[in-house]
This record gives sequence, structure tokens and C-alpha cells, in this order.
Amino acid sequence: MSLHVTHPRGNILVNKARNLGYRAMVAEWLWIASGTDKLAPLLQYNKNYEGFSDDGITLYGAYGPRIRKGWRQVVEVLKNDYDTRQAVLSIWAPDTRRDTKDTPCTLSLQFIIRENKLHLTVNMRSSDAWLGLPNDFYVFSQLLNEMACDVEHDIGSLTMNLGSSHLYETNYAAAEEAVEYLSISLRSPRFGITWPLHELYKRFEEKSPAPITLGPEPSIWNEYVKVLQSTKREDTFWILRKMEHLEDE
Repeated sequence: MSLHVTHPRGNILVNKARNLGYRAMVAEWLWIASGTDKLAPLLQYNKNYEGFSDDGITLYGAYGPRIRKGWRQVVEVLKNDYDTRQAVLSIWAPDTRRDTKDTPCTLSLQFIIRENKLHLTVNMRSSDAWLGLPNDFYVFSQLLNEMACDVEHDIGSLTMNLGSSHLYETNYAAAEEAVEYLSISLRSPRFGITWPLHELYKRFEEKSPAPITLGPEPSIWNEYVKVLQSTKREDTFWILRKMEHLEDE
């Protein structure tokens, strides 16, 4: 199964029956983007991750270290060769363990430039349509947002190739209810060249409310800090909705 979205900045699903945890979703993106495999930062936002750790300290299947290992190389490849088909980040490896609670669901990410836009194709071995897909789409679209900023191209499409797209029986009733409601999406702001991502990582890891004061008016980044600090789902929703109208150019 393939999912192809031409405007992937519309990446925050809103559906009355789905009841997404928006703060945990943002936290998962920042956890992956920061390149860590440590469990503790995630537990501040979602206790469920503890059940996937083999040692209580790290998550074996963490995408972050695998993505960050090749990120700068992919940036350089894209900058030096407009037509490259080699801008690939691999998450699955031949020696991937099978005796773990946290087997990676994603195989690879490929970035490609066409008609002056940066597109991303994500290949997944396994995708849970109810529990995983809404969060995964958000994370991958934010990574596309970041890469587009790094290589100074407009954002193109996001395609997800799902080797197995499945829905567990325990979620059937909720999924049937969800399709009865109109789903909309909130749009995340485009990252600008001045974005202080590493400062945002610190706020995430330390759960600190301190404002980000680097560069020009950092309104977007302080809104993300507010998301991490929010305790009510409706508060998080309205912060993210406000951000639809903010850009950092």
C-alpha cells in the first residue's frame, strides 16, 4: 500500500474519534530529530514507551541515531547533485536484532529533488493504521521540512510505501467511528534558515519552559516550547492551530 500526499505540511490529523495526543506527537518528532536513543526524555510525555525498552535506559529501534548518522552526508549529496538518487537514510540494517521489544518499523527514507521541490519517500515494513500512521506521518513530514530547509528547496510531496498496513481487531470499532466524522488537518509552519532547533531539543530533553531567544523573533519555536509544557489536550490543539499562521523565513 502507498500513501501519497502532495502538501505534507498539513500533517496534524484532527478527528473527533481519534483523540490524538498532540504533545506526545511533537515530543516524538523532537526525540527522533535530536538523534538520541535515550528513553527518559520520551517518558516525560508518554509512559507507554517504557514497555518497548529492553534495558530500561534506551530504545533499540530508535530512528534518531540512524538518521543523524547520515544526515549531513545526504544534505551535501543533495546540494552537489540536483538529480541524485542516492540521498538515502537507512534505518533497517542486515544485522538488525530480532530478540528485541523494539524492532524498527521503517526501512529507509529517500529524498529526491524534482522541479525545484524536495520530495520524500519513506519505506516501511510495517504500519499500524490506527496507532502508528498519524504520528509517523507527522514525524516524517517534519523531517522533510527540516531537510528542505537545510538544502534550501521548497517542500514537495511525501510518499509512504507500507509493506504491511494493518489495523488490529481491538481498534476496529474506534476506526469505524472515526470514518463517520470529517477529518481535517492542521498545517505546520515551514522551517526557516534561522531556526534554533538545538535550543528546542534542550527544552524537550529538560522539559524547560525557558523561552528561546536566539536569532530574529522566534515566535514559532516558543510556541513549540508551549506545546511541550501544556498539560491539556485542548490547549495543545489551539497552540498548534495558532502556528498555522506563523512562518520563520
